[in-house]
Amino acid sequence: MAGWTMPVQRASYRGVRFEVISVDDRFERAVVEHAYPFVNGADLEDMGLEVQEVSFQAVLYGKGYYTDYKKLLDALQKQGADVLVHPVRGRMPNMICTSVNLRHEAEYVNYVTLDLTFREATPSKPIFVFESALVSRIDALLNQLDDLIDEAMGWWASAMEAIAFVENVKSRLLGVWGAISGCLAQLSGLFAVNQAPSFSPVGGVSPTTFASRSRALLGQASGLIRREFRKMENLSFATEQARFNEVLRLVKQINQLPVDLASGKSRLVRNSSRYANAIRQQKGAERWHSRASLIQPQDTAELACLLQLCTSTLLAEVATRIIEAKQDTLLPVEIDEMNRQVRLQFMEALNTLRALQQAKEQENQAHALNNTPPNLTSYTQSQQLAEHIRQVAGLFNQLAIAAINRKPPLIVREAPLEGAIHQIAHAFYGDFRRAPELLALNPHLIYPYHIEQGVLLNSYAK
Repeated sequence: MAGWTMPVQRASYRGVRFEVISVDDRFERAVVEHAYPFVNGADLEDMGLEVQEVSFQAVLYGKGYYTDYKKLLDALQKQGADVLVHPVRGRMPNMICTSVNLRHEAEYVNYVTLDLTFREATPSKPIFVFESALVSRIDALLNQLDDLIDEAMGWWASAMEAIAFVENVKSRLLGVWGAISGCLAQLSGLFAVNQAPSFSPVGGVSPTTFASRSRALLGQASGLIRREFRKMENLSFATEQARFNEVLRLVKQINQLPVDLASGKSRLVRNSSRYANAIRQQKGAERWHSRASLIQPQDTAELACLLQLCTSTLLAEVATRIIEAKQDTLLPVEIDEMNRQVRLQFMEALNTLRALQQAKEQENQAHALNNTPPNLTSYTQSQQLAEHIRQVAGLFNQLAIAAINRKPPLIVREAPLEGAIHQIAHAFYGDFRRAPELLALNPHLIYPYHIEQGVLLNSYAK
């Protein structure tokens, strides 16, 4: 068998690389012996693997070896476990360096030999474990959803602070403020709210207070959307899937509002808003046709992204509460459909955020050509917000998987007799009261009170 293609192989710990001459992997199995009198041998009970141990014989050499030597010493002396990159096995998480032996010899200049021993640190598990992980996952997810809305509002404030100090600030503020107030008016009409959220004319808002004022208005809009979603969620005459679909329909309508406002499809009534008088005062003799005519697509870009973030987050919140309340009656296909729709909404919001981020990169490149300092704060916050979106989407996916795994696995059985769905349920489970559950698993049944023998039916394994 051929050896290594190179006499040394590269490994790393905490991101610090070192050269490896030999590797020794070792682990043992914990076994309990049960011996019996007058019986040859013993009964061995497997208790799992003991702590895994990896030993390296490593070297650092060359003119710059002392710098690498100091870096490796600092990494080895830090407390806690980290990732060890094994030259053969690859990444090994949760590894702690338990033994270090460093050896310098006079015959070898700029050369140090290291004997390193790493052991795997398995995270401890709680003593009291719930039968289902749903409770802890739901609490963690709801907290993350609230944090995501707050982070989205912070991203909006940072973007508006950048807009408030660009060229043509008056017309730019006017367009963005018109987009905000227009969407608020449309939301009030969509939800049939008697009193719309209050807002002051743009003339009373200075560039220094524009970000905070607009954030407060959008906070009112977020609360308005949340209250309407709660109403849809609490409909008593609809099924869980129907309530979720109704909320999803509202999400798509809300996300379309900024697009319609910028394209001119949404014409607002003049006498229904105080904004009209503010525009007349600022424009003087100019003729004012509609609020939408003053709004450009660039004025609604950040607003559309923020609305997508808020609606997708609130949709995930609705789905989480439905799973929490109806986890025993929801079918796996219904949970999977809610998971798919929520993740699709998060993906659309993430794509919109990435498009804005690319536009900001182009602006930064233009600033670099003009020898003006680019705005890197918005890029950094967009990147952090995108990571938070992915994290929340992953948490919701884990929640859906945990909710599905609580139920027994689905299997396909033949109807053992000819009769009604209640008789089939009694034959499968010994309980005729599970007939509605069996009927929900088989929507293809046309006549549930006359099922022929041998028909294939979806059912739970137990």
